[in-house]
Amino acid sequence: ASIMLPQPMQRFTQMQASDIDIYRNEIRKTNKNVTALLSRHIGKTEEEISKDIQRPRYFNPYEAVEYGIIDNVLEPDDETFKTLVRAQSAL
Repeated sequence: ASIMLPQPMQRFTQMQASDIDIYRNEIRKTNKNVTALLSRHIGKTEEEISKDIQRPRYFNPYEAVEYGIIDNVLEPDDETFKTLVRAQSAL
């Protein structure tokens, strides 16, 4: 499994300039809200998060825990399966 930290969508084809300005302002507000919310909950600065969402960023489950997006990874109790799950995430 992988987890993606996305940037809000921006597609401004075949629009009037005034409409594009409206959408750009909304995207900026949305981006600011997303970075503020993530910053508050995962303990990174808004600048770090803003930099990280400039392009899609993918995490395996263990990287997502390290980054702070998720709290923990549920793993099977059986050691054999646990080893397989961790090996698969390392790929």
